[in-house]
Amino acid sequence: MPSYQEEALSLFVQRQLLDQSRRVYEAPLPPLHAFELFPDQGAVRLGAANYNRRVYRYFGRSQWASNSGDDLPLSGAGVIEDVYNVGMHGVAYQYGLQEIRAAQFAGENLEDKRAMAARRGILEFNNDVAFYGSVAKGITGLLSIPYIPRVSVSAALFQPGADPDATLAALYALEQGVEELSLQAEMPDTLIMGTSQYNYIASTRVSTLDASTILEVYKRNAQFAKNVKKARELDNAGPNGEDMICCVSTSDDKLEHNLPDPLTILEPQQRNLLTVVPMVSETAGMISEFPYAHRFAEVG
Repeated sequence: MPSYQEEALSLFVQRQLLDQSRRVYEAPLPPLHAFELFPDQGAVRLGAANYNRRVYRYFGRSQWASNSGDDLPLSGAGVIEDVYNVGMHGVAYQYGLQEIRAAQFAGENLEDKRAMAARRGILEFNNDVAFYGSVAKGITGLLSIPYIPRVSVSAALFQPGADPDATLAALYALEQGVEELSLQAEMPDTLIMGTSQYNYIASTRVSTLDASTILEVYKRNAQFAKNVKKARELDNAGPNGEDMICCVSTSDDKLEHNLPDPLTILEPQQRNLLTVVPMVSETAGMISEFPYAHRFAEVG
């Protein structure tokens, strides 16, 4: 009967031969757009349970004065303070004692796919909170920030046979609506679209006589939001399952994405015959103290 070491060595040799004779595949994963579109600003300190933001509002208006000036009105400034929550979440992966001993015996590193899966789990969670927020934790995401104006746009504008001029008019109305509603105080810089809407304008020509796509014409003529992106997270993300289009201002003071702790790998912990490695993260989601700097469209 072969010894334990002989069996382990035989298995190790077979594995090396097998690895040389096959290709290893990894399932493709969907992109996580929050980190590309809204980089973490690092504005919230690690360990905080919540944080605040203060917005000063000015009031007072000049008026015609008498010779004495005794009737001049007073001006001033008021402050609005909002408090936002921070939440911690985590995931862990583990190895059994036998796995660790086998790796040591074979002189190999432990298989790292579990650590990669845990890290991906953290990233996906933070990405989802950045877009959708968390009702349970009272944390807002992009699509749940209150008071951002919303309009409805017909889905027919992004389907074959639609009038390109009408599609362009709807897109221009989004960015121009921000300027008009804010009395020219706000100017958005980015248009984020669901997958099908973006693909339609990126591949549909404005006419048979012009090779330019709707997207190219939009970018040439847009006043502010010339940066156009697509994000799968906006697919079916509306209150009734509609696709969303978001016209936003991404400057630091208009839209905040805060991750006090993007990712921390804690020390391995022994649990009987298992070695468990926890990973944790803290997120504060996304906030905007200036909702009129943005405008959303529900495509239905």
